[in-house]
Amino acid sequence: MYLYGRSRIETTCSETCRNFRIGTLATTLLTQMNETYDDVRTILYIAVIGSGVALIVMLYLVYRRNSATQTQYLYFYLFCLAVLVVVFILLCLLVSDMRSVYNVNRDALNTGAACVTNLDWRKLPQRLYTDTNMDSEHAWAVTWLCFTTVFILVAVVALYLITQRLGQLQKQGWVHTDRELYA
Repeated sequence: MYLYGRSRIETTCSETCRNFRIGTLATTLLTQMNETYDDVRTILYIAVIGSGVALIVMLYLVYRRNSATQTQYLYFYLFCLAVLVVVFILLCLLVSDMRSVYNVNRDALNTGAACVTNLDWRKLPQRLYTDTNMDSEHAWAVTWLCFTTVFILVAVVALYLITQRLGQLQKQGWVHTDRELYA
């Protein structure tokens, strides 16, 4: 059997095997791998830029000390929470895309490898299946998603508890709102 002289690889006669095209799958997987890495890069850019802006605002609030208002602190807190929610949504989309699109196309290589009758040619889709493994990236994305979820939950609970306690302190006369200070 000639490697370069062969235009068609013999497969078994099932419907799945007749539709198996390794060139299309390889191209699709390469495109999806590149898109996944671009998505990860975009998520990192958003997280880093959002964190940088939050750090600058935090330093500004620390610099202002007692003259910083509750509203400014609340806006800072809500901005940090918004960045977390955006990162959470993008991570959900990334994990979903990797699970439902990329792994489905990758699994088609294993199905196709079972169709190839020649043992030498069967190694090609098996090797492609092994070399296109992105389980590590998927595990890191899921871990990052879990941490982001925990951070969001902690931030929302903390915001609720803080605002509830500030309301109680306001009723007791210990805390004044910005309206009361500037009225």
